[in-house]
Amino acid sequence: MMKKKSNNQLIRLNKVLSKSGFGSRKEADRLIDIGAVKVNDKVITKLGEKVRIVDTIKVNDKEINYDNKIYILLNKPRDFIIKNQGKNSKKDIFTLLKGINEKLFFTSELNNDATGLILLTNDDELLQKLKDNKYKIKEIFSVLLDREINDNDIQKLKKGIIIKDKLVCVNNIKKLKTGSDIGLEIVSGYSSKIKEAFRHLKYDIKNLDRTLYGPFTKKNLTRGKWRKLTKRDFINLESFYS
Repeated sequence: MMKKKSNNQLIRLNKVLSKSGFGSRKEADRLIDIGAVKVNDKVITKLGEKVRIVDTIKVNDKEINYDNKIYILLNKPRDFIIKNQGKNSKKDIFTLLKGINEKLFFTSELNNDATGLILLTNDDELLQKLKDNKYKIKEIFSVLLDREINDNDIQKLKKGIIIKDKLVCVNNIKKLKTGSDIGLEIVSGYSSKIKEAFRHLKYDIKNLDRTLYGPFTKKNLTRGKWRKLTKRDFINLESFYS
């Protein structure tokens, strides 16, 4: 998934920490600045310090495993929160990831009351690529509205609606079983604005479910379950941004 680096190659310490799941490089710099980081049992407080991948690196006296990348696909249940709202929440999505202790981040936002696919990783490089506007990751949602949608509003969604100074466009939309049960296709980056776009048109969403994210579907992944990506999964995902 990543090219192997020489054992003697020097890498910025904040980059190593960021790639190991400790947030952005600025957040990693804060850990260094407060003396929480050791390299070969020596406390490092100098910003810009470089290390080798064979060095022993500890954060709060716990050794980290550099390049221990994790990629998880989760089928999120309803009302499990995706954003950090307190470690004691019984319905935090991270409580579903039994046996996973690394700090993970999601690649595309999803409302807390929505359901469906979420991709989580500690790979900072992948996160940046998937959030880059030049890479368009296809997402498909199943949406249940409080009433039947009319053709005029469908056209408005296709043309785009301004939500908080951002143009939210629906690439494709079609009615399913009824006029209130629809499927829509968007590109990654708009998913958290879907509810606001429909609310702008005086519709309330009763259920919002992401059924496809990039190359991934919910096939063989029941609600509340997760799996790690396989090598084939990663190759398929890579085709979207390579």
